[in-house]
Amino acid sequence: MVRVNKAVIAIMLSLLLLQLASRTLASPQDTSIGDAGLRAIQSLSIDRIREHVRYFASLGSRVDGYPGYYAARDYITRYLEELGYNVSLHEFRTVSPIEEECYIELEDGRRIEAHALWPNGLIQPSNTPDEGYSGRLIYVGRGELEDFDGKDVEGSIVLMDYDSGSNWLNAAKLGARAVVLVGGDNFDRYEALAKFSMTPIRFTRVYVEEGAGQLLREAASRGQTVRVVSKIRLEEVAGYNIIALLEGTQLRDQVIGVSARYDSWSIVPAVSPAAGEAVSISVLLEMARIFAENRPKRTVMVVAFSGHWNGLAGARAFVKDVLLTEPYMRGELKIYSFIGIDIGYESPKISTLYAGYGIRFIASDRMSGYLAPVEFVFTKNSYLYSETSSGERLLDVLCSIARRVTGASSGFNIVGDFVRWDIAMQDWWGDQNYPYMLDTEPLALANVLAWSIKTAGQHDLYWGNPQDDYSKINFDNVYIQSLTIAVHLVGLANDEALSVKWEEKRPSYFTTLYGYMVGYTYLTGETVKINITSGWYSPIPHALVRIYPEGPMMTAGWPFSYLLLFSDDRGFFNVSIGPIYSTPRWLFDAWVVDYETGEIVAASDQGPLYGKGVTKPGVTPLVGSDHVIIPLFDCVPVTVFDVYDPAFYRTPWMLDPRRPYTLWLETASAVRVYNINSKAEPYFYGYLYVGWEPLAVFFVQPRTRVAFNFYFGSMDYPALV
Repeated sequence: MVRVNKAVIAIMLSLLLLQLASRTLASPQDTSIGDAGLRAIQSLSIDRIREHVRYFASLGSRVDGYPGYYAARDYITRYLEELGYNVSLHEFRTVSPIEEECYIELEDGRRIEAHALWPNGLIQPSNTPDEGYSGRLIYVGRGELEDFDGKDVEGSIVLMDYDSGSNWLNAAKLGARAVVLVGGDNFDRYEALAKFSMTPIRFTRVYVEEGAGQLLREAASRGQTVRVVSKIRLEEVAGYNIIALLEGTQLRDQVIGVSARYDSWSIVPAVSPAAGEAVSISVLLEMARIFAENRPKRTVMVVAFSGHWNGLAGARAFVKDVLLTEPYMRGELKIYSFIGIDIGYESPKISTLYAGYGIRFIASDRMSGYLAPVEFVFTKNSYLYSETSSGERLLDVLCSIARRVTGASSGFNIVGDFVRWDIAMQDWWGDQNYPYMLDTEPLALANVLAWSIKTAGQHDLYWGNPQDDYSKINFDNVYIQSLTIAVHLVGLANDEALSVKWEEKRPSYFTTLYGYMVGYTYLTGETVKINITSGWYSPIPHALVRIYPEGPMMTAGWPFSYLLLFSDDRGFFNVSIGPIYSTPRWLFDAWVVDYETGEIVAASDQGPLYGKGVTKPGVTPLVGSDHVIIPLFDCVPVTVFDVYDPAFYRTPWMLDPRRPYTLWLETASAVRVYNINSKAEPYFYGYLYVGWEPLAVFFVQPRTRVAFNFYFGSMDYPALV
């Protein structure tokens, strides 16, 4: 027989009554959050989101520095002001390839509109001399090698279909002067990325629409000579982040930040409708409207970022110029959570992430711990579980809408059907199917509780092309994601019980917290050239500088991780980078382009006496500041094609397309340069060789004879000379 202590029973009954009482007392708060969430669901309009997307996609190009970019800025600013937000513009400087003029002239004098492609290596523009390039026009279809059979390619202008992968390289290595790519209905992200190389080969590539392409095909069939003129240059332009504040009704010093980017990227910078990229900023504007109609308890900060595709230039500047200022660091305004919206349209389910390939600040153990309160209200105690005053559960409402708009009879039943929480101690990239960058990365690096919402299993299959991708958007998926986002943002902005230790997550300069380095290192530098007469370095003003997190083979792996900037009149530059935990090293190089000729005329010196042999090749920050010099030398570029390992006739490296800081295949390889006369390493030289691309560019002094040796596998003997 089991004896039960009466005192124990009394205590258990008391605890049960207290628990029931606390639930009863808490129900008004839970109901108010449920009611706010229901109002957001009922208010959210997919038609308004569509209208925003249509407008942004109609602007021609939202690449930073183009008229469409500034039109988008004005549209967003005006919209937020009309909603009652306190709006300010945060100006920063960024670098973009700005097209001045591009056309193809036929024999009869008619000019066909064309547009230059993105610079190779990010630094070698797709331009021509002022007089352009003239040559006989030949059409080669998709540009396979057999398509060139029987054609005189040397000195010609090659006409090629857009859906041709990287076959433009065939035209370059066979001696063509330029390639003209003809648009069509077949396009995807892989076509876009294949149209430029991270090796800065100088070769003019231009794009024409399908209608113009048909005229050019007819001209090619008649053997006409055409002239290609392309004037495009990398310029420092004014970029703008749009910052809008809506004061809360009660918790005015506690801020929920919400952001999206409004600029775009296309392989053809002057033609970037980018409807798919406009989805996130359109959803952000709809969230801003919902908050304005039902002002929340916490203050809301809405930020429209730009400068995304230049190494997150806009978000970096926002941290430095806005968040690392006294109101945010002292706690007059406390960032309780900062959420980036960066969704697509391929799934109705959202995924949460904090790290990406822009800065690669990987601190999963810390971030997963700090974000535990937010994770709780997205998963186990999701705001979707909230009930309204009428007894409806938000999850049931959302499931009903999702089934209705998709026509599914089942499949939407639980929170996990709408939300995937991917901020875990491992696999920080979640289930994303392509490399990505997050505008919240610089904020997370600065110790802010910042993270982003993406579409689960996102591909962005049609991103990066000049063709109109509006018809590819599945707005049903966008609608369901937007509803899920709205419920959770409204919950975060109104939930008084949200527990965030702001004192531990205030914006910070470089510091060490619990043995972990966070914050920014301010890197200053100089672009210089050795003065043989004085025996020391002289400044090189206005040099183009690349700063990037180290990836495979001294590259960043992902092209858009590179941050481009220009040194000033004295050759100085400064940039914010992360501490040791953000990436193995931060690397850098510098270049000078003569835009009259289109040639790179000065390159980073990798020589043993005055170049990287005696200066810092990179930095691994352990303190809050560092300084470097980047020596350059006057050069001429030499391009080498078909750099394959002759033992296997393939490139020695194969990059993982999903995680571009790792390799699927790696063969030991090396490049060595020798002066023919001295049989030794030249005093001045440089090269860029990306081991997964079948080409290399060497930079040597004018009027010198050099040998380029490639080693694959064995380092005893060169495989290619």
